[in-house]
Amino acid sequence: MPRRHNNSAGELNRSFETAIAHGDLNLALAAAADLPHVSLERAVRLLVLMADERDRRYARAAARWMSRYAAETRDLTPAMLADVAEALAELEHGDLDAAEALLAAARQRA
Repeated sequence: MPRRHNNSAGELNRSFETAIAHGDLNLALAAAADLPHVSLERAVRLLVLMADERDRRYARAAARWMSRYAAETRDLTPAMLADVAEALAELEHGDLDAAEALLAAARQRA
């Protein structure tokens, strides 16, 4: 059964942004679960928190992100997918520059 929320979209977005800004992974994941849609850009921000905390769910979340990226990207090439896979692996090992590469990929997919 779908969740019912009395919160406005603005409140839900603020909750997510606040959790991200405070680096609170559990709160950010809970807030994301309440959102009707989590963009690829927002999902990258969750991945950054997961990688930073070395959360055991990172690998699965990264694979889901890459799958969504592949499904939502027009004119996808194997090289683009390889670049994303490399950035996800680098992020897992603490390279925060990889987050910028992922954000750029998410923005350029259309």
